[in-house]
Amino acid sequence: MLIDTVDPLDRPIGTAVRRDVLATKENFRVAHLFLFNSAGELLLQQLSPNRKRHPRAWGSSVASYLFSGETYEEAIVRRTAQELGRAISPAWLFGLTPMKDDSSEKFIGLYGAVDDGPFDEDRDHIARVEFLPVEKIERLMKKGEREFTPTFRHLFSFFRCLQPVR
Repeated sequence: MLIDTVDPLDRPIGTAVRRDVLATKENFRVAHLFLFNSAGELLLQQLSPNRKRHPRAWGSSVASYLFSGETYEEAIVRRTAQELGRAISPAWLFGLTPMKDDSSEKFIGLYGAVDDGPFDEDRDHIARVEFLPVEKIERLMKKGEREFTPTFRHLFSFFRCLQPVR
């Protein structure tokens, strides 16, 4: 899969094969979705034990690299259907945030939506999903009772500091 490489201002400057982007230390883009249920709980996904990076760690409801030429929103709509088996469009953009990932800078578009499921998870990538209250997630992080991906930790902190753009 080809993805766009970007400059320090998140402007496309070339392309790279997704699996090579961290090794080549190029900047890139990803999109994440925080999916809430009608009770306001956040859907977390536990990564499959077969994943190369962060196996069994907990992360965002949905995460996606952007294909070359794809927008953040297009990527998250595409990947939500693949990972959760449902067509869910983001209802709002929380914002964009950069983050160091190894020697690369990744630019993350964080979206939000509401859906109660049910979901048909992609079992190749996801061990399980679970809705949890935001306050409980915060406690689990602080106490170290669950392993969370570095990207989710970054995004959760970003989310806690923001109000959604609607």
